[in-house]
Amino acid sequence: MDMHTTGVKPDWENIKPSEQSAFQRVARETHGVVTPANAVSLAGLALVVDGSRRLLSADYHAGIPEIGVGRVLDLVDGVVANKTGTKSPLRAGVDAVFDKVGMVVGLSAIAQQSLAPKPVIVAHLAQNAANAAITMSAKKNGVVLNPSQEGKWAMAAQGLGIGLHTIARGLLKGRAKYSLEAAAYSVDGVAIYFGIVATKGYLDEARG
Repeated sequence: MDMHTTGVKPDWENIKPSEQSAFQRVARETHGVVTPANAVSLAGLALVVDGSRRLLSADYHAGIPEIGVGRVLDLVDGVVANKTGTKSPLRAGVDAVFDKVGMVVGLSAIAQQSLAPKPVIVAHLAQNAANAAITMSAKKNGVVLNPSQEGKWAMAAQGLGIGLHTIARGLLKGRAKYSLEAAAYSVDGVAIYFGIVATKGYLDEARG
């Protein structure tokens, strides 16, 4: 189930005003802008941006956990939207924009500090760019593409792999560093595999 949107109407439009929760009433009055999930998304993006700033200052012990928490919040926001009944098209757009901005900002800082292999970062960015292009093209043709299970696995593996590289290079030394980085490369391989499968699936679905 998509945790961010329920078709073309917000959740609260399917509920009588007298039966709406406090969250839904606020969402309705603000046209979907003020919701718990949007607040979580904003907090997550703020943490990623500040954590990236710390990485660029070589403050790895503060920056790496901060980015990690920020990215976790991006995973949690959809659950919050679902639990509070405040999913909407606007919510989906906020999540997509904040997710992409956070990814680019975080990966840029990680790449500049060489905290993860640049070829791996480029591969992940290229795969995400391809998916975005396919989704936009499909939308112009009236086809709505929803995230596939393979796409979700790819995103999770990408985040995990980059995270392991960053921890290994930024916080560890000696055998622990090399062992964790070896594990990170294995996760990278899984991410690339599922990324290719997901992209092919989106392309086939877009073509009909």
